[in-house]
Amino acid sequence: MECLVGQRETRSCFPGNVGLQCPTRFTIRAALERLEHHHRRDHIGRHRRAPTVRREQIGEHLVGEQAVAVLSEERVHRTFPEQMRTQRGRNIEHVAVLADRSGDPVQRSRAQFLRVWPCLQRCDLAGAKAATAEMETIVERIGLPYPRWQHALLVTSFLLLAGDADAADAANEHALQLGTAAGTPDAYGVYGGVLANIRRHQGRLGELLDFFLDVARDNPSIAALRPAITNMLCDAGRVDEARERLAVEAANDFDFPNETSWATAMHEFLDAAATAGSHDAARALVDRVTPYATHVVAPAGPLVLGALARPLARAATLLGDHDRAEEWFAIAHDVHDRLQAPYWLACGQLDHAELCLARRAVGDPERARDLVTTAAATAAQYGCAGLTRRATGFLDAF
Repeated sequence: MECLVGQRETRSCFPGNVGLQCPTRFTIRAALERLEHHHRRDHIGRHRRAPTVRREQIGEHLVGEQAVAVLSEERVHRTFPEQMRTQRGRNIEHVAVLADRSGDPVQRSRAQFLRVWPCLQRCDLAGAKAATAEMETIVERIGLPYPRWQHALLVTSFLLLAGDADAADAANEHALQLGTAAGTPDAYGVYGGVLANIRRHQGRLGELLDFFLDVARDNPSIAALRPAITNMLCDAGRVDEARERLAVEAANDFDFPNETSWATAMHEFLDAAATAGSHDAARALVDRVTPYATHVVAPAGPLVLGALARPLARAATLLGDHDRAEEWFAIAHDVHDRLQAPYWLACGQLDHAELCLARRAVGDPERARDLVTTAAATAAQYGCAGLTRRATGFLDAF
């Protein structure tokens, strides 16, 4: 593929994956830069390749309603945050209807991939898995590399959502192989983003920090790295550096591109502000994000980062707004339970324990202990080492 011309094989460019053979760090940075370029162009470039693949593999051109389906899909990606869930869901359903009517298996496969997102927003896990199963049937029949890569992303994401981080790790490498075979410029950028969340589940996120710092320094135009690194610094205990970054973002009113990664950015900034104790940043973020408290953070297609209500509740706890924090934690627990997401459920329970200990109302210490004990059991069952360390710290302090 174009952005990998001249690549040479070397040891893993992503720490912790010693066995994976992939391009040098320069190549990964180029791929990430290319990914940001595609975001700025509203993803037009990726979809313009699709007709070429179909001409070669199927012998058909995009015409009529198929072309409309592609244009409708572009509207999906251009949706702004204030319309994020309702309008994007409508657009996706419109795309799906057109794709089914066209009979084009590539369009139908893509429509099923897109259908997962509104299902996740409704916490309809059965619907999301049904769309994935339908996509698998189509993909197996047509055998094209790009749809196979997209389906592999769904498989990886659902493994991680269910708490099987080790299986998700292997599936993510398989998805990368499919993506590079398909010549997908997004493949390495998506791989890195998914890998970071796998390492988060495993309590190993710090392994990636220096790499992401290098990439961000060399590619300042990649906006998605700013919130991710800020939160990673907190996770690594480099809180002072995170505060400095939050101060810069707050001075710019947390101006972030209004695209599908907006909710992810707010999620990461909110978590970082709560961990770093940055009151000004937390106050500004709560004001901005409150209308979207019920949203499920799902960047890169189906990858789930839990309910936006959870980091909102953490920020409200920091600001002493205990009533709203309690309300948002209730939303987060419900979302995580319905999505059967053990990592995010345990994470939210530990965060909720912080609220109880900060508030110290009647029964709060006992409730905090119960929340931590439950979270510790879940973390141990699913190998969430970072959450286990955090829960142990709580229990030692009781």
